[in-house]
Amino acid sequence: MDQYVKKILKDLIDLNAPISKLNHLLYENREKLVDIEDQVLFTRSQLVHIIDQTISGKISKEDLSTWAETLEAQDGIAYEEQYMQKIADILFLLSTPEINGELTNQKLEEYKSRLYE
Repeated sequence: MDQYVKKILKDLIDLNAPISKLNHLLYENREKLVDIEDQVLFTRSQLVHIIDQTISGKISKEDLSTWAETLEAQDGIAYEEQYMQKIADILFLLSTPEINGELTNQKLEEYKSRLYE
């Protein structure tokens, strides 16, 4: 995977640009995301940070949901091994408010606490 694509994935993980822009860049570079041996790590602490940013109002709940959906479906990203299932579960909850209910700050706090159980 080339360095440009790695930067896009790192920007996605940290939500360093509007999610719509990142999705567009990922789509444009989708052929370069096939090297599954060379992945960018996504950690529990990074997920908690994004949830905290949403609780504080710096990230909208809609953007959080879109971000989580994008991460779930994205090749080239590996979840922190010892928290892999918890990260996957929380991303699913965040990405599907139509199934799991509206994202509220109370729910986000609950999801954060699940990551530390």
